[in-house]
Amino acid sequence: MDQDVTRRLWRELFGSSAEGERIAADLLAVARFDAASAGQMLVVEGQPAHDLIALAHGEASIGVMGEGEHGVAFVPERGVCGPCWLDPSSAWREDGAHLRTARADSPVQVLRMPVRELRRLIARHPPLGGHLLELLADEIGRLSTDVHDLLQKDAEARLASWLMRRIGDDPEPPGLPEIQLTERKRQIATQLGVKPETLSRLLRALTRKGLVEVFGYRVRVLDPEGLRALAAG
Repeated sequence: MDQDVTRRLWRELFGSSAEGERIAADLLAVARFDAASAGQMLVVEGQPAHDLIALAHGEASIGVMGEGEHGVAFVPERGVCGPCWLDPSSAWREDGAHLRTARADSPVQVLRMPVRELRRLIARHPPLGGHLLELLADEIGRLSTDVHDLLQKDAEARLASWLMRRIGDDPEPPGLPEIQLTERKRQIATQLGVKPETLSRLLRALTRKGLVEVFGYRVRVLDPEGLRALAAG
Protein backbone atom coordinates (compact mmCIF):
# COMPACT_ATOMS: atom_id res chain seq x y z
CA MET A 1 0.00 0.00 0.00
CA ASP A 2 1.23 3.51 -0.84
CA GLN A 3 2.87 5.14 2.22
CA ASP A 4 0.81 8.35 1.97
CA VAL A 5 -2.41 6.30 1.79
CA THR A 6 -1.27 4.25 4.78
CA ARG A 7 -0.50 7.36 6.85
CA ARG A 8 -3.95 8.78 6.10
CA LEU A 9 -5.47 5.47 7.16
CA TRP A 10 -3.55 5.54 10.46
CA ARG A 11 -4.77 9.08 11.14
CA GLU A 12 -8.37 8.05 10.41
CA LEU A 13 -8.16 5.07 12.74
CA PHE A 14 -5.74 6.15 15.47
CA GLY A 15 -5.92 9.94 15.42
CA SER A 16 -2.90 12.21 15.67
CA SER A 17 -0.83 9.50 17.37
CA ALA A 18 -0.21 8.03 13.94
CA GLU A 19 1.22 11.23 12.45
CA GLY A 20 4.82 10.47 13.40
CA GLU A 21 6.98 8.67 10.90
CA ARG A 22 8.25 6.17 13.49
CA ILE A 23 4.78 5.26 14.73
CA ALA A 24 3.44 4.93 11.19
CA ALA A 25 6.34 2.67 10.26
CA ASP A 26 5.89 0.51 13.37
CA LEU A 27 2.14 0.19 12.78
CA LEU A 28 2.75 -0.85 9.19
CA ALA A 29 5.25 -3.47 10.33
CA VAL A 30 2.66 -5.32 12.47
CA ALA A 31 -0.42 -4.74 10.29
CA ARG A 32 -1.92 -7.34 7.98
CA PHE A 33 -4.20 -6.44 5.09
CA ASP A 34 -6.67 -9.03 3.78
CA ALA A 35 -9.03 -8.75 0.83
CA ALA A 36 -12.59 -10.13 0.98
CA SER A 37 -15.48 -10.29 -1.46
CA ALA A 38 -19.08 -9.19 -0.95
CA GLY A 39 -21.00 -11.56 1.31
CA GLN A 40 -17.93 -12.85 3.12
CA MET A 41 -17.93 -12.80 6.93
CA LEU A 42 -15.14 -10.61 8.27
CA VAL A 43 -15.73 -11.06 12.01
CA VAL A 44 -17.88 -13.72 13.68
CA GLU A 45 -19.17 -13.35 17.22
CA GLY A 46 -17.94 -15.98 19.66
CA GLN A 47 -14.79 -16.75 17.70
CA PRO A 48 -11.40 -16.03 19.35
CA ALA A 49 -10.32 -12.40 18.99
CA HIS A 50 -6.59 -11.78 18.76
CA ASP A 51 -6.58 -8.68 16.53
CA LEU A 52 -8.06 -5.20 16.40
CA ILE A 53 -9.95 -5.27 13.12
CA ALA A 54 -10.71 -2.33 10.87
CA LEU A 55 -12.31 -1.83 7.48
CA ALA A 56 -9.69 -0.09 5.34
CA HIS A 57 -11.81 0.21 2.18
CA GLY A 58 -15.30 -0.82 1.11
CA GLU A 59 -18.68 -1.30 2.76
CA ALA A 60 -19.76 -3.73 5.48
CA SER A 61 -22.59 -4.43 7.91
CA ILE A 62 -22.18 -5.06 11.64
CA GLY A 63 -24.76 -7.16 13.46
CA VAL A 64 -25.43 -10.46 15.20
CA MET A 65 -26.18 -14.06 14.30
CA GLY A 66 -29.83 -14.85 14.96
CA GLU A 67 -32.61 -17.21 13.97
CA GLY A 68 -33.83 -16.75 10.40
CA GLU A 69 -36.34 -18.52 8.20
CA HIS A 70 -33.77 -21.14 7.25
CA GLY A 71 -31.90 -21.45 10.53
CA VAL A 72 -29.14 -19.26 11.94
CA ALA A 73 -28.63 -16.15 9.82
CA PHE A 74 -26.81 -12.83 9.96
CA VAL A 75 -28.97 -9.97 11.27
CA PRO A 76 -27.41 -6.58 10.33
CA GLU A 77 -27.70 -3.71 12.81
CA ARG A 78 -25.78 -0.93 11.07
CA GLY A 79 -23.80 -0.31 7.91
CA VAL A 80 -20.30 1.16 7.81
CA CYS A 81 -17.86 2.44 5.18
CA GLY A 82 -14.10 2.29 5.43
CA PRO A 83 -11.93 3.52 6.89
CA CYS A 84 -13.51 2.61 10.24
CA TRP A 85 -13.13 0.09 13.02
CA LEU A 86 -15.09 -3.15 12.87
CA ASP A 87 -13.98 -4.42 16.28
CA PRO A 88 -11.56 -2.25 18.27
CA SER A 89 -12.34 -3.81 21.67
CA SER A 90 -12.85 -7.58 21.80
CA ALA A 91 -9.17 -8.54 21.62
CA TRP A 92 -8.42 -6.50 24.75
CA ARG A 93 -10.89 -8.53 26.83
CA GLU A 94 -9.74 -11.42 28.99
CA ASP A 95 -11.83 -14.05 27.18
CA GLY A 96 -10.86 -12.57 23.80
CA ALA A 97 -14.04 -13.46 21.91
CA HIS A 98 -15.71 -11.26 19.29
CA LEU A 99 -18.98 -9.72 20.48
CA ARG A 100 -20.40 -8.87 17.05
CA THR A 101 -20.39 -10.21 13.51
CA ALA A 102 -19.36 -8.19 10.44
CA ARG A 103 -20.10 -9.04 6.80
CA ALA A 104 -18.67 -7.48 3.65
CA ASP A 105 -21.31 -5.74 1.53
CA SER A 106 -18.84 -4.96 -1.28
CA PRO A 107 -15.29 -6.01 -2.12
CA VAL A 108 -13.31 -4.82 0.92
CA GLN A 109 -9.85 -4.60 2.37
CA VAL A 110 -9.57 -5.48 6.06
CA LEU A 111 -6.81 -4.37 8.41
CA ARG A 112 -5.86 -6.69 11.27
CA MET A 113 -3.52 -5.59 14.07
CA PRO A 114 -2.47 -8.20 16.66
CA VAL A 115 -3.17 -6.87 20.15
CA ARG A 116 0.03 -8.53 21.41
CA GLU A 117 2.07 -6.41 19.01
CA LEU A 118 0.07 -3.29 19.85
CA ARG A 119 0.91 -3.74 23.54
CA ARG A 120 4.59 -3.66 22.61
CA LEU A 121 4.07 -0.54 20.48
CA ILE A 122 2.29 1.20 23.36
CA ALA A 123 5.32 0.55 25.58
CA ARG A 124 7.52 2.06 22.86
CA HIS A 125 5.13 4.93 22.00
CA PRO A 126 3.06 5.83 25.12
CA PRO A 127 0.87 8.42 23.28
CA LEU A 128 -0.50 5.56 21.17
CA GLY A 129 -2.00 4.04 24.33
CA GLY A 130 -3.78 7.28 25.13
CA HIS A 131 -5.30 7.46 21.67
CA LEU A 132 -6.43 3.84 21.88
CA LEU A 133 -8.21 4.70 25.14
CA GLU A 134 -9.87 7.64 23.38
CA LEU A 135 -10.91 5.27 20.60
CA LEU A 136 -12.59 2.93 23.08
CA ALA A 137 -14.23 5.86 24.89
CA ASP A 138 -15.63 7.12 21.56
CA GLU A 139 -16.97 3.64 20.82
CA ILE A 140 -18.71 3.48 24.20
CA GLY A 141 -20.14 6.97 23.65
CA ARG A 142 -21.49 6.04 20.22
CA LEU A 143 -23.09 2.87 21.53
CA SER A 144 -24.65 4.74 24.46
CA THR A 145 -26.10 7.36 22.12
CA ASP A 146 -27.46 4.70 19.76
CA VAL A 147 -29.11 2.78 22.62
CA HIS A 148 -30.61 5.97 24.05
CA ASP A 149 -31.99 7.03 20.67
CA LEU A 150 -33.52 3.62 20.00
CA LEU A 151 -35.17 3.42 23.42
CA GLN A 152 -36.25 7.03 23.92
CA LYS A 153 -36.87 8.61 20.49
CA ASP A 154 -39.31 8.01 17.69
CA ALA A 155 -38.03 7.24 14.18
CA GLU A 156 -38.19 10.87 12.97
CA ALA A 157 -36.20 12.12 15.95
CA ARG A 158 -33.65 9.33 15.47
CA LEU A 159 -33.13 10.40 11.86
CA ALA A 160 -32.77 14.05 12.90
CA SER A 161 -30.19 13.04 15.52
CA TRP A 162 -28.32 10.91 12.95
CA LEU A 163 -28.17 13.86 10.53
CA MET A 164 -27.05 16.29 13.24
CA ARG A 165 -24.14 14.04 14.19
CA ARG A 166 -22.94 14.18 10.59
CA ILE A 167 -23.02 17.96 10.42
CA GLY A 168 -20.18 18.07 12.92
CA ASP A 169 -19.41 20.15 15.98
CA ASP A 170 -19.21 23.56 14.28
CA PRO A 171 -22.24 25.45 15.65
CA GLU A 172 -22.21 27.98 12.80
CA PRO A 173 -20.87 26.39 9.61
CA PRO A 174 -20.59 28.77 6.64
CA GLY A 175 -23.69 28.54 4.47
CA LEU A 176 -26.24 25.74 4.73
CA PRO A 177 -24.62 22.51 5.89
CA GLU A 178 -24.67 19.63 3.43
CA ILE A 179 -24.27 15.96 4.24
CA GLN A 180 -22.94 13.52 1.65
CA LEU A 181 -24.36 10.09 2.44
CA THR A 182 -21.51 7.63 2.01
CA GLU A 183 -23.58 4.63 3.09
CA ARG A 184 -26.36 2.96 1.19
CA LYS A 185 -29.81 3.98 2.34
CA ARG A 186 -30.62 0.45 3.44
CA GLN A 187 -27.55 0.58 5.72
CA ILE A 188 -28.70 3.90 7.19
CA ALA A 189 -32.17 2.43 7.73
CA THR A 190 -30.62 -0.48 9.63
CA GLN A 191 -28.75 1.91 11.92
CA LEU A 192 -32.00 3.72 12.68
CA GLY A 193 -33.96 0.53 13.28
CA VAL A 194 -36.39 1.13 10.40
CA LYS A 195 -37.12 -0.34 6.97
CA PRO A 196 -35.62 1.33 3.86
CA GLU A 197 -39.07 2.45 2.70
CA THR A 198 -39.64 4.01 6.13
CA LEU A 199 -36.37 5.95 5.80
CA SER A 200 -37.57 7.38 2.47
CA ARG A 201 -40.85 8.38 4.10
CA LEU A 202 -39.02 10.05 6.99
CA LEU A 203 -36.81 12.05 4.62
CA ARG A 204 -39.90 13.23 2.76
CA ALA A 205 -41.46 14.26 6.08
CA LEU A 206 -38.38 16.35 7.00
CA THR A 207 -38.50 17.90 3.53
CA ARG A 208 -42.17 18.87 3.93
CA LYS A 209 -41.32 20.51 7.26
CA GLY A 210 -38.69 22.64 5.53
CA LEU A 211 -35.84 21.13 7.54
CA VAL A 212 -33.88 19.51 4.68
CA GLU A 213 -33.61 19.12 0.93
CA VAL A 214 -32.63 15.75 -0.51
CA PHE A 215 -30.76 15.31 -3.79
CA GLY A 216 -30.08 11.58 -4.17
CA TYR A 217 -27.33 10.84 -1.66
CA ARG A 218 -26.84 14.50 -0.70
CA VAL A 219 -28.85 16.15 2.08
CA ARG A 220 -28.85 19.93 2.54
CA VAL A 221 -29.93 21.06 5.99
CA LEU A 222 -32.15 24.15 5.57
CA ASP A 223 -32.98 24.67 9.24
CA PRO A 224 -30.20 23.41 11.55
CA GLU A 225 -31.89 24.76 14.68
CA GLY A 226 -35.18 23.13 13.77
CA LEU A 227 -33.43 19.84 13.05
CA ARG A 228 -31.55 20.08 16.35
CA ALA A 229 -34.81 20.67 18.23
CA LEU A 230 -36.40 17.63 16.56
CA ALA A 231 -33.33 15.53 17.35
CA ALA A 232 -33.61 16.46 21.03
CA GLY A 233 -36.98 14.71 21.09
